[in-house]
Amino acid sequence: MPTRRLLVLIAGNFFVATSFLSVGGLLSEIAASLAIGIEQAGLLIAAFGVSAAICAPTLATLGSTIDRRTLLTASMAVCAVANLLAAVSQSYEQLM
Repeated sequence: MPTRRLLVLIAGNFFVATSFLSVGGLLSEIAASLAIGIEQAGLLIAAFGVSAAICAPTLATLGSTIDRRTLLTASMAVCAVANLLAAVSQSYEQLM
């Protein structure tokens, strides 16, 4: 794999992983901005965990049938759109 492609893949995976792991550190800020309790905000992490548990084996199975480049690009695009929607959400209900 050429160096440039590898760097793009590394950068993409870094940003996806960062977006997933940053929620725990921002839990109190998320709760304050949405005017909800820490417990409710913690459900966001649980919702992510459930979706990751469902998507991981599904994407692994698709990886053997779909071109990996297409699968990675689509997965990163879905992650970017989900983060954008989360960023513009105005309430807890919209965020969930």
